[in-house]
Amino acid sequence: MQKVLYLDDSGTLDYSDKTQPYLIFSGPLLDNTNRNTIENKMFTIIETTKKKIETSIYWSLANSKVKVTNASKMANFISSKIIQDTFEIHTSQLIRGDNEYMVLTKDFRIDIVTQCLSLIKDNNVKIIGVVCHKKDIEDDSKISRNDKNIFMLEKTCTTLADYFDNQLKLNDDNATIVIDAGNHAIKNYFKPYIWKKTDTVISHEMMEYESHLSPLIQLADVCSYIISLHERSSVPNLLKKETDELQKNLYEIIKHNLSLVYVSDIYYPKTTTYNSDSMTTTA
Repeated sequence: MQKVLYLDDSGTLDYSDKTQPYLIFSGPLLDNTNRNTIENKMFTIIETTKKKIETSIYWSLANSKVKVTNASKMANFISSKIIQDTFEIHTSQLIRGDNEYMVLTKDFRIDIVTQCLSLIKDNNVKIIGVVCHKKDIEDDSKISRNDKNIFMLEKTCTTLADYFDNQLKLNDDNATIVIDAGNHAIKNYFKPYIWKKTDTVISHEMMEYESHLSPLIQLADVCSYIISLHERSSVPNLLKKETDELQKNLYEIIKHNLSLVYVSDIYYPKTTTYNSDSMTTTA
């Protein structure tokens, strides 16, 4: 069966960034039986979020005793400045309440993320992904400091490519990958590697979209960020207690849909217990 994997990333591309100790690439694996339905529902969630921002701005002005007619005009003006045609779901900003999301209540913001993740669970969608623990790269004395970022990106992308290719072959499937047009890591490392694989069932032609035009790339952003939060929770004192509790609740929604591979298993095999209910392995 023809599959489509929508990929996005979470985590910086700097191996030494202690605030972002993991690099994640992941996203939903869809097919013709569920893609349109999930895309339409995701589009509705995005439009609902956008509309809520607009109405929240209006009521903030109206409740500050601005005349109703002026409040409407001012709200439209402000909305046009902070909500561009390129509006999209940025999960990290949504959860924190940054930028345009600051006018939304926390409960509403978390509910939006929950709705996105529930699309995965309710439609039994598999999330394909790769996790790179940057500390493994940092501690590897065989790699020069100048080469560590390149090594991290190469090995993360090739690990994902090989894993996904094998998963497809097991089920007699083939796939196309859709990425954000601005995702240079995938374009510079994943794509060339796929081109070199002569026996792959992953199409050599990747599809690229501006993320604001693709609700499903935005869904991949949600998946990747929640996986990243969950992995980061294993690092002592990195997450605030409130954030840690939140990630547990959100991760719980999708944990049984995850199909992840860890770079450490391939390049740094050892007895490892991952911070995941379904990902405990011994190499």
